[in-house]
Amino acid sequence: CDKPCKNTRGVKNHMRHCYFNNVGSMSGKQDFHQRKAEAAARTQKKKDAQSLRPSVKCGGSILENIYFFKYLGSIFAADGSHDHDVSRRITLAMKRCGQLRNVFSSPDIPLQLKLSIYKSAVTSVLTYGCEAWSFTKTAQARVNGANARCLSRLTGRTIHAESSPRSRTFDLVTAIRLRKWKWLGHILRSKGDRLIKLAVKVQFEKGDKLNLLQDIPKWISSYEQLELLAADRKVWRAHQPSRKK
Repeated sequence: CDKPCKNTRGVKNHMRHCYFNNVGSMSGKQDFHQRKAEAAARTQKKKDAQSLRPSVKCGGSILENIYFFKYLGSIFAADGSHDHDVSRRITLAMKRCGQLRNVFSSPDIPLQLKLSIYKSAVTSVLTYGCEAWSFTKTAQARVNGANARCLSRLTGRTIHAESSPRSRTFDLVTAIRLRKWKWLGHILRSKGDRLIKLAVKVQFEKGDKLNLLQDIPKWISSYEQLELLAADRKVWRAHQPSRKK
C-alpha cells in the first residue's frame, strides 16, 4: 500500500497486519528519500562535522562550535541555510492562528476585520526577520502553504483556493518580497560605509540573488547602477515586485 512510515521498524510493524502485504508497486520496499528521518540524519551529520572544526578562543576561553544558534529571535545555521528559521516561524504563526480560532470562526466579525487581525497578529510572527532569508522557491512554497491554511479558517474557502495565485485572499509571499525590496532601497540610500551596506555590495559581487537582491532588474550589471536606481524613490517603487505576478 506504500503507506509512509518514519523508519524501517515502522515498515516492519505495518507489514505484519497490512492487507496488501508484499503485493503492490513497491513490492514491500519503501523509499525513505526526502522523509523526516533522512532529513534528521543529514542534520545530525552536519552537527557532528561542525563540532570537529577548529575552535576559537575568546578571553582565554574556548568557544563551543555549534550548528544552530538563536540571535535576536532568529535561528541561524552554520551552513547559512534559513530553512530552519522559516520552519520555526511557520510553526509559531500556525500556533498563534490556532489561539485566535474563536475570533476567526466567529460569524459576527466582518472578514476585513479578521484579515486585519490576521496580518497584525499572525503574519507579523511569521515574517519576523524575513529580510535576511534566502527566499528560495521551496521557502516561498512553504510560506504560501502555511498562509493558505490560515486563510482558509478565516474565509471558509478551501486551502487550494487560498494558495492559488488567481484566487488567494492575501499574497503573503509577495508581501515579504515587497518588504525585502523596501529594506534594500533603504540600505542603498544610507550614507557612509555602513557594514550592512558593504554586506549588500559583497552579495552583489558574489552573484547571490536569493537574498535581498532577488528582485533587482536583470539589466542591472553593476553595484553603482543599483545605487543610482535606489536613489530615486519613485523609480525604485516602480520596479518593486508586483502583487499581480
